[in-house]
Amino acid sequence: MSTGLTFKALVVPDGKLGAYAKQRRVDAISEAISWPGQQASPAATSLLAVGEGPILNEIWGRDEYVVYLAKPGKEAVPNYTGCRDREGHSTNNPNDMLPCVYKNGVPFGKNLSFGDIFDEFFHLGSADSAALELMGCLLFRAAFMLDHKEVSSGEWRYFPPPDVVAELQRRTPQLADYPIDVFLHLLEAISWNEDVKYHTLGYEVTRNHVGRVNNLLTCVHLIAVHLRRVKFGDFAAALVKGRGVGAIGQAKAREVLPGLTHSTSSLF
Repeated sequence: MSTGLTFKALVVPDGKLGAYAKQRRVDAISEAISWPGQQASPAATSLLAVGEGPILNEIWGRDEYVVYLAKPGKEAVPNYTGCRDREGHSTNNPNDMLPCVYKNGVPFGKNLSFGDIFDEFFHLGSADSAALELMGCLLFRAAFMLDHKEVSSGEWRYFPPPDVVAELQRRTPQLADYPIDVFLHLLEAISWNEDVKYHTLGYEVTRNHVGRVNNLLTCVHLIAVHLRRVKFGDFAAALVKGRGVGAIGQAKAREVLPGLTHSTSSLF
């Protein structure tokens, strides 16, 4: 069942992981909301009306690449109604951010939709199932911020295991035109913004697993389908039930991604 690749750094603790991630997620949401961002006027109908444009907040960089969360994102425009708050009302998201990558100081690549991301996993699995399994393990860990480190008080940053990233880069140098490490940090930016979004809309993100957790575990679920370890029908049913998200359960993820459990470990 497994591809045979095992890394000690991928092994997750026993038990439920939501409590482990709780304070990290709360801190990350608070940090992002505190960042500066240009404000649209009440009459604004697009980001073109936002003064000098969004403010770039750097979350990671190396060499010529930098990953930003830019404020505001498109959902922050006052007359935007594509969000649904916890009470079921159509509204905007005033804390929305735009995850983006710059290369040598200029925008690089395209803004990835979830469809684009899913396609990349499909292509990766067709080319190298071992690489796809490693990706699934990394994203499961990222859902619960297991590879995040506190770089300053209340500020957490993503540091995926370097040996695993190096193996992925050796097997597949890039996804969606991004180097593997840049792609991973772009997914981190997207999931961070998801947590901020659902918090802003009134959801209790650390209790109900909406936001980051649902986002990334839906990706893991799809990866398990590509690896032929979960039935497509089960994934599709989860998407319908979850109204567009279909997170894999923690126990199921451990079952279908043996790299998460190849030795006994506990962080508690």
